[in-house]
Amino acid sequence: MTTSKGVSFFENLKQRKEGISMISTVRDQVKNKSTNIDCVCGDEMEIFYSTWAYHYKVGNDERVLNVLNAPFYKCKSCHEVVEDLLLYGDVEKAIEEEIFIRLNKRQNIPDEMDFSDFIKQ
Repeated sequence: MTTSKGVSFFENLKQRKEGISMISTVRDQVKNKSTNIDCVCGDEMEIFYSTWAYHYKVGNDERVLNVLNAPFYKCKSCHEVVEDLLLYGDVEKAIEEEIFIRLNKRQNIPDEMDFSDFIKQ
């Protein structure tokens, strides 16, 4: 199940002050993200977008939430791909909280979301 068009994955989180703060933290990190960084090979890495998988458990069931259009860095030469650990730490906190709320409200948890849900107001 995917989120409906026009409906944010974070519909519950955006109704809470702490949730808005979590989402704003991610939004600010993305806004201030460097477009290029140096790779260990010596060349330059640039931002590219791909799917990031968030793995979680509900009871004994393992599930995956695919985050579409998530930002990564990729080297122009060696093609090494890295993620921003601080950014994705905050992304995980927000997703975990939304999933927790959805479970308590007995709401469906979609299989995918778009990273733009962090950016949209």
